[in-house]
Amino acid sequence: MEKLMQVKAQGELRENAWQNQRGENMIIASVELELTDGLDTIVAEVTGDEARALAAQPAEPGTTGFFALRFSTSEVKTREGRPFKTMRCRIQSFSLYR
Repeated sequence: MEKLMQVKAQGELRENAWQNQRGENMIIASVELELTDGLDTIVAEVTGDEARALAAQPAEPGTTGFFALRFSTSEVKTREGRPFKTMRCRIQSFSLYR
């Protein structure tokens, strides 16, 4: 989904270590943005080099941008073993109007 939205808040840069299927150690950078279109508000995640660039030059609250968003769901289990679905929103690309 592509949408014109306004930045409400930006989180800190996070760098998380993980291991890929070949056993190689990797680090993924991510930044969360709280975005609104004036009606709905979502939290979406930027990853990789775009996350590092956004952390270096943060988006001020009120900055408008065009965002290509991808929503996905996954099923996880509670500690008691009950399944429930979670939804994640990732920003595939964006352009900010500064």
